[in-house]
Amino acid sequence: MGINWNRIDTKFKRSPQRLLVLIYIVNFVLLYYGFGIPFLIQLFINILEIVAVFFGSQFQIIGLTGGIATGKSTVSSILSEIGFDIIDTDKISRELMDNDVGLQQAVKKAFGPTILDDNGVIDRDKLGAVVFSDAEKRKLINKLTHPRIFRKIIQKVIQLKLFQRKPLVVLDAPLLFETKILEFFCYPIITVYCEDGQTQLNRLMTRNNLTEDDAMRKVNAQMPISIKVKQSDIIVENGGSLDDLHKFVEDRVIKLIYQKLGYIDSAL
Repeated sequence: MGINWNRIDTKFKRSPQRLLVLIYIVNFVLLYYGFGIPFLIQLFINILEIVAVFFGSQFQIIGLTGGIATGKSTVSSILSEIGFDIIDTDKISRELMDNDVGLQQAVKKAFGPTILDDNGVIDRDKLGAVVFSDAEKRKLINKLTHPRIFRKIIQKVIQLKLFQRKPLVVLDAPLLFETKILEFFCYPIITVYCEDGQTQLNRLMTRNNLTEDDAMRKVNAQMPISIKVKQSDIIVENGGSLDDLHKFVEDRVIKLIYQKLGYIDSAL
């Protein structure tokens, strides 16, 4: 299935309106309370307003998230096959952990030798076991990795949207809502989930060779999927077969994406 749509209108639900409102609030507070604010800071805030109004829409992307082992990555692959450009935050995270020496040193210092293999290299499985079992450790690893991941996301968005002029870019981010930032730049947001929680557990146990208790801990370590579903614009229930998922994405999800972005089928 190829892309066969014409853009007729643009409807922005989150960006740049919410971002603009936030900047206006900051601006108002500074004007009302901060008479001693340096001129350059005030000028910078005004420039941000202009950017949000005139350029914010150019950097808006489609959000894709979901629970662990629910099929989010499969949906991402289907969208890529159809013609969407994908920014995969899991891939970015892996590349940073493999190649960013500063991050490697920070992680080793924060978590100690227990997460290293025999060669002194960070073992993702060991690190994952620690992170998923301790909420404070999750906050720590997120604090170390998220700023670097955000910078890579910004670089890729600028490359795809500004320089290559790609109209349909998908941000594949398991923690899209948890960051409290990325959702403001995404519309529509697609969430993949399994209505039957046991199906999700079975898939996770099979995929990662886990016991049911370990799989349950991984699921419970994430934001409740019910919250993500309520905050999303498009819902993909993936309790069926792979063929069912392909058909639903191609027949339903694609149309919903374009309808929400203001596209119509050129054949109509």
